[in-house]
Amino acid sequence: MHLVVRYFPNLFLFINGLLYLILGYQFLTDAEGWFTKLEILPSEEVGFTELRAMYLGLMSAIGLFLIISSGSRKFLFPGLLFLLISYGFLGLVRGYGIFIQDASSQMMLDLLKAEVLSTILSIFALFCCAKNSSTGS
Repeated sequence: MHLVVRYFPNLFLFINGLLYLILGYQFLTDAEGWFTKLEILPSEEVGFTELRAMYLGLMSAIGLFLIISSGSRKFLFPGLLFLLISYGFLGLVRGYGIFIQDASSQMMLDLLKAEVLSTILSIFALFCCAKNSSTGS
């Protein structure tokens, strides 16, 4: 169990960083396909530019930040806190859209499940980080 507590936060950040970079790459190579799967179709062509900026640009920046955070003791806590806040709010807003506004699809439900699980894992990673700090390792 000590190994899990010791290495989980770094591994969690690194894997999330890779996932964000992979998703960013997917939006680079097949943006329209992914937007269709997400049922996001802008009414104007300029809408695809905005979606690419948000999905490709922001996801890639988040991915790089998380990978940097995974390898730096100074950025470990901020990276984990960022994941907790972002996954928590993503799940909250997506849940609102699904359950309150009744706007959902199977993919949206799957994303909500992933965001809830990721929020729980972020809490566990922060707990491990705090435990590591208190033991001085």
